[in-house]
Amino acid sequence: MNNKNGINNNMLLTLALMALVVLGWQYFVVRPEMKTEQAHQAALAHQEKTHPLTPGAGANVPGMALSSTHMGRDAALKVEGARVAIDSPLLDGSIALKGAKFDDLRLKKYRETTNPKSPEIVLLAPKSTDFPYYAEFGWVGAPDMPSDQSVWQQQGSGALSPGHPVTLSWDNGHGLIFTRVISVDDQYMFNVADSVTNNSLGAQTLYPFAYVAREGVPKEQTSWVLHQGFVGVANGSETDANYTDFKDEGAPAKTFSSTGGWVGITDKYWMAAIIPPQSQNFDASYLGATTPGDVKAYQANYRLPARVIAPGGTAQVSHRLFAGAKVVDILRGYEKSQGIARFDNAVDWGWFWFLTQPLFWLLDIFYKFIGNFGIAILMLTVVVKLLFFPLANASFKSMSKMKKVQPHMEEIRKVHKEDPQRQQKEIMELYKREKVNPVAGCVPMLIQIP
Repeated sequence: MNNKNGINNNMLLTLALMALVVLGWQYFVVRPEMKTEQAHQAALAHQEKTHPLTPGAGANVPGMALSSTHMGRDAALKVEGARVAIDSPLLDGSIALKGAKFDDLRLKKYRETTNPKSPEIVLLAPKSTDFPYYAEFGWVGAPDMPSDQSVWQQQGSGALSPGHPVTLSWDNGHGLIFTRVISVDDQYMFNVADSVTNNSLGAQTLYPFAYVAREGVPKEQTSWVLHQGFVGVANGSETDANYTDFKDEGAPAKTFSSTGGWVGITDKYWMAAIIPPQSQNFDASYLGATTPGDVKAYQANYRLPARVIAPGGTAQVSHRLFAGAKVVDILRGYEKSQGIARFDNAVDWGWFWFLTQPLFWLLDIFYKFIGNFGIAILMLTVVVKLLFFPLANASFKSMSKMKKVQPHMEEIRKVHKEDPQRQQKEIMELYKREKVNPVAGCVPMLIQIP
């Protein structure tokens, strides 16, 4: 009985030490970082007052004031007018020529249910549907810029597919001609190459921008277990935010600047993220607003530095849009091949990422080799058991020794029951003489895996 009490006390001590480490981390690491971030955002707020962000990177961003009318998906697609079809191995959908919006995208390899004939997963949807989710790219800084109501013209015909880009154009009627070349790979990445030709008599200063927006959040998408909402990387660090951060009307935007990185809005399994040129600085923000229909709308955006376009000159910029399933191999492939900083952070690895990432890697290898997740999990369990076997074996040996010295401990307690200090000293000498480690006996209880 006393042996069990000793083990329980050691377990409580271990848990107390773990709690102390967590509290120390919060106080000495997280708290200073929060103060630094607050100071940074205060500086950005002051900068906005003295040099306000143009639409596309802050408040009043095009697309935040959404329609309060909702209709079925097919009807909404017709309302938007002419479209350019998207047909790739993993995606199908269309791009609206009105606004050149990415607002119709489905995932070919994923279904709403386990029935292979069930509807494809809908990722992006037009504004007038129940849960709009879309991405836009553009320019701001001068009058008569293209908006979400501008109707672009497709040069040529045909669907957007790997190896077959589409070219769109729009003329503002005042000397500026906007051209957009959109391409898609065989997975989930779009490239949006924008250019502006200045045929006016004076120089023009324009700012490229991009954003991902959604209106409302389906209930089945919310979960406290993992992060869903705003996600991104700036200056090599995560820049996440929750939908609840903007539940109050007038909640300030979360703003930040970076050279290299990305921003987006993520669900449990899917994500839409915009990626600026990784060598350029950008100003970004996460914000929320209330639509005329009293539904919350959310937006992740960035704005790039000014492009000064002389008469007869042309400015160019290339954005990227990831829209698809958060498959770790695909994300890491883009991270390596396209230099996108920490792109696999789109997956919520949790606080203990240093454990979950290698365990996932090993589980993924077993699954690819066997083709069955159940067997892969069993194999992972065996491997972890084997890794911990030396420690567990030593602990069991220590527990066995403790059982042998238990009668001697009872005798010491009886003889020195009036002298606790002498009793403790004699027990420690007994441990030393018999080479017993009482703490090691707790280890098997702490490392057991279901």
